[in-house]
Amino acid sequence: MTEFVCEVDEDYRSACKGLEFYGEHEGNRYCVLHFPDEEKNSDDFLKVVKSKLMQKDYDFSGTVFPKRPANFEGFDFDANADFGGAIFPTVADFSGARFSGETTSFRGAKFRGDKSIFSEVQFNGEKTDFSRAEFSSGEVTDFTEAEFSGERTDWVCPASTDCLPLSHSTSSHSSFLVLSGAEMP
Repeated sequence: MTEFVCEVDEDYRSACKGLEFYGEHEGNRYCVLHFPDEEKNSDDFLKVVKSKLMQKDYDFSGTVFPKRPANFEGFDFDANADFGGAIFPTVADFSGARFSGETTSFRGAKFRGDKSIFSEVQFNGEKTDFSRAEFSSGEVTDFTEAEFSGERTDWVCPASTDCLPLSHSTSSHSSFLVLSGAEMP
């Protein structure tokens, strides 16, 4: 019997290594993480996410999160974490999380929900990458009291986001990035 290979972009296949076939979309076969329908069964999805977290496998690259809040509040990512290319259609809550692996990547991630919360997060690894991340259609992207203590942090403010200077904590705009109190080397 041939081992299932998810038909997600090859760059993201490491996230679903060993996972079973979940569903077909537009003639392509996908695992539950990469199945490109945000209405997928959230119980099936959460079972796989919990299993990966328990195994300290924090590779969620290219993951399409279902239409329910992604809650990683207070979680300790004690190894490399990769959310590169992930899609968060609703609230993404990483408040109080700690990233202590060598690298943390949100490169090219798409945050489409009302809130993206990174308040009081500690990014302690050597490299944190938010380049090409998109924070769109939401009301708040919050990095209040976040700490970036690694050697390198890549951050490119997308044109679609109203990025505020580090000293601002409020805005009259309906969509804004809060970096109040964020510490960067």
